Amino acid sequence: MNPILNRAADIIEQTGWTQGAIALDAAGNPTSALSPAAVCFCTIGAIRKAAGGHHRVSFYANNILKTRLGIRDTAVWNDTAGRTKEEVIAALRGAP
Repeated sequence: MNPILNRAADIIEQTGWTQGAIALDAAGNPTSALSPAAVCFCTIGAIRKAAGGHHRVSFYANNILKTRLGIRDTAVWNDTAGRTKEEVIAALRGAP
């Protein structure tokens, strides 16, 4: 299990998940994944936050996730209609 992906799952469980934006603040406005105002995150945003903003760490963790899921684009996967928070958490934790 990848610790960054596991932490990203924790972040989404504890704060919330979104589609169509890296992160949202409490008013529903898009914000940076590293912003203290962020209250919910897309998959990539949660990975960035879990990596503490370290680009290389988040890049590698995202590549592990893409390989695990057999996808080319995490944002497209996250934003697919019908995708659920539970599916995202399961994928981050390593479920097939």
